[in-house]
Amino acid sequence: VRAESESAEDKDKLDAQVFVVSVYADSGPGSLRAALEQAGESAGSHRIVFGSADGPFSVPRVIELSSPLPVIQAEVEIDGFISGLLWKAYGATISGNDQFRVFEVAPGGVLRLAGITVTNGRAVSGAGILNHGRLIIEGVTLLENHATDAGGAVANKGGEASVINSTAYRNSADRGGAVANLAGSLRLTNVTLHQNQAATGSAVFSLGPLVLNNSILTGEATQCVNQEALVESRHNLFSSSEGCGTAMLSADPQLGTLNHYNGPTRTIPISGFSPARNLGDNAAATDHAGNPLKWDQRGGGDPRFARGYVDIGAFEHQSQLPTEHVVDTLEDTILRGCSKASFADCP
Repeated sequence: VRAESESAEDKDKLDAQVFVVSVYADSGPGSLRAALEQAGESAGSHRIVFGSADGPFSVPRVIELSSPLPVIQAEVEIDGFISGLLWKAYGATISGNDQFRVFEVAPGGVLRLAGITVTNGRAVSGAGILNHGRLIIEGVTLLENHATDAGGAVANKGGEASVINSTAYRNSADRGGAVANLAGSLRLTNVTLHQNQAATGSAVFSLGPLVLNNSILTGEATQCVNQEALVESRHNLFSSSEGCGTAMLSADPQLGTLNHYNGPTRTIPISGFSPARNLGDNAAATDHAGNPLKWDQRGGGDPRFARGYVDIGAFEHQSQLPTEHVVDTLEDTILRGCSKASFADCP
């Protein structure tokens, strides 16, 4: 099934019409705005990439918006990963310039974001991204977006939203400082939501079906507030929630500083002593198609299952030290990876 899914996704990429962003100006030929305008003029799927290893995005670049981008009504993938730039700081940051929402997906539209940073968006809801259609966020940093109502970084209104292998840092809103699900469904997998602020749900607020797995939620007061159906909640780290399930851990995750540690986005590392190490649920660490995650947020070069066990959060600690296994159950079944935290999970 995994091979069939990957083949189908590769075929979709080959069939997609490709637009190359070759400048970091807000408009004009080769701009992201021009690519989105062209994508909106034709049927089918569209893929937007950011040049090559010797192009302008081979170092970190910021695209500052002077007006809202076109609303996405077609099927669009925006992919910031560039091959040949392993262990270099590079990539595209899309800034709302503290004036505008960065992306909006219309009903029936599809947007997949990968390997970019969305920052400084401003709006009533969904200052970084407002979704009415289908939204897939993988390997993305959502930074300092601010909404007056709901979803500082992301607001889902009647659509289907998935946030995977991504970081939301210092976003704010009245409800859901990082992410708000106002209608529709929301899935969060291996995300780090750190120092976001809201009166209700500093990290997450949900009024619809919620899946929350392998994720770190920090922030003041209650980090997660879910007022509707909780579909699944497995192996999360948070200290306070309402309706978001029971946290596996509530300890300090020992997070580092947001910076470039590889890949096209800045990430927040966990320390070698973090309680989040090796305590994720391997079976839950899947992408939007249900395939096991290959890399952590940084992409190529940093395996998601380092030492065979997934960490909680977007960042996988790449330890070369041996993993210590402590047999702590008499059950002869594989419950998950063997941890050292006495969860009776190591037969």
